Order: sequence, then structure tokens, then C-alpha cells
Amino acid sequence: MFFLLYARMDLRDRLVRLAARGRITLSAEAIETAGGAVGHYLLLFAMTNFGYGAAIGLIMWIIGLPNPLLWDALAALFRFVPYVGVPIAGMLPTLVAFAVFPGWRQSLEVLAAFIVLDQLAAYLVEPFIIGRGIGLSPLAVLFSAMFWGWLWGLPGLLLSTSLTACLKVAGDYIPALGFFAVLFGDDSAREDYHDYYRSLLELDPESAKEVAVRYCDINGLEAAFDDVLAPAVLLAGEERAENHISEENQKLVFDTTLSLVTELGNRFNKPKVRARIRILGIAAPDEVHNLVS
Repeated sequence: MFFLLYARMDLRDRLVRLAARGRITLSAEAIETAGGAVGHYLLLFAMTNFGYGAAIGLIMWIIGLPNPLLWDALAALFRFVPYVGVPIAGMLPTLVAFAVFPGWRQSLEVLAAFIVLDQLAAYLVEPFIIGRGIGLSPLAVLFSAMFWGWLWGLPGLLLSTSLTACLKVAGDYIPALGFFAVLFGDDSAREDYHDYYRSLLELDPESAKEVAVRYCDINGLEAAFDDVLAPAVLLAGEERAENHISEENQKLVFDTTLSLVTELGNRFNKPKVRARIRILGIAAPDEVHNLVS
């Protein structure tokens, strides 16, 4: 993996030429993004392992085990090997504790420290810190470990997150693979209009209205139009053009959004103090243009 990153410029040129032969539109930006995602993953994973090693070294020092810095480095390095690395790294200090201290208590404490801290790092720190850091959802990180580990065993575990990050980037840039971006992407920054759109696809316009009203109350009317209603209408148009949703789904999105435009706007109407001004708007013959108008 490190050598692939080192030679990523040459690899990018080869992939672009290969994609051109297959008549696939693939920009150099996609390759750069994939390389950046994998490199960022390696950095975050290394930082997580070094933090794990530091915690192990501190606990070994508290227990009183000799050479805590040695166990610190051993734990950090062996944790790069998934699943089996931590038990292997924990065996030696456990045996040392059994030889140094009377009884079993310190030995069990050493072994428990290696296992418990590894589980906390694997199922709490990594999915949220590493997954969000490379644009993957926590579920995608866990699913990728299961799938690639089942497919390729230990090598699959070593490469699982990197491969999934590359698939997510491919989904961002290649329309035919767009479902990878939907499945694996971390949409926390865009969850408001996605929640609105998802509720409408579930035929639940009331929940969709609650999302829009809540966003309007927090961020204001203009932000609700720009960040929730307009992106949902554009997304519905794109998915209808590709026949991903039915005409009824698209009509529900348009009708609900149109009613919300009026409803949210009326909440900001001021009391009438003079004659009403009438404004005439002429839109292009399309439902999206009518909504914008």
C-alpha cells in the first residue's frame, strides 16, 4: 500500500488511459481524491495505534511491569496486524507479569488491558474517527472489514478500509457506480435535505415538513430554501431523469415543496399596513422553474 501511494502519479496515468479505452469518463481528480483518502486513512490509523500503544504503556507503568516503553512500542506496532496482532503482542508482557509478580492478578490485568483497549479502539474510535475522516460512514467501515475479510482473509482485513474508500470515490466520480457513494458515504454534513428527501420517498410528507420547519427555525427562511428544499427538488429531477424514482414520487416531492414554500413564507408575513403589492412572475414551462419562481 505504501509503494502504491508512492507511485500514485504513474498509477494515475495508467488508470486514466485504461478508462479512456473503456470509454469511461474518469478525471485525474478522482485518482488524486482516492490517493488522498487512502493516505489520510493510513495517517489516522497510525495515530490510533500510537494512542493505543501510549495507553498500554501507561497501564503497564501503573501495574509496575518492567520496561513499559517496550510494551508501548510493541502494542502500537502489532496492532497494524488486525485481530491476531493484539493477542500476539499481549502474550509476552502477560508471561513477564506471571514471572515477576506472585499470583495471577497482574497477569490477568495485563492481558485484559490489551484486549479491552483494543476493543474500544476498534469499535468506538476507528468507525467514527477514521470513517468520518475519510468520508465513510461508521457502518461502511465495519461492513468492509467483514466483507473483505471473508473474501481475502488477512490481506482483505489489512486492505478493507482502503478498498472501500476507493469504491466510495469511484461512486462520487463515475455515475454508473454512484450507488457506492450512497451506501458508503458519510452524509452527516448533508443530512438535512437527505432526511427531507428520504421522508418523501417513504411517502411521509408530514415528517418531511417537520424537517424543513425545524431547519427553518434554526437557520432561517433563506437557508431552508437553499439547503433543504432546492437540493431535494434538484435531486428528485435528476433521479427521475435516470428513472430511479417513479413519477408519483417526483410529484410528491414537488407538491410538498410547493406547499412548504407558501407555508414557510406565510410565517414571516408582516401585518398589512398598506395596499398589497402584486408581483407577476413568468417561469419557463417546467415544474422546477415554477417552484423557483
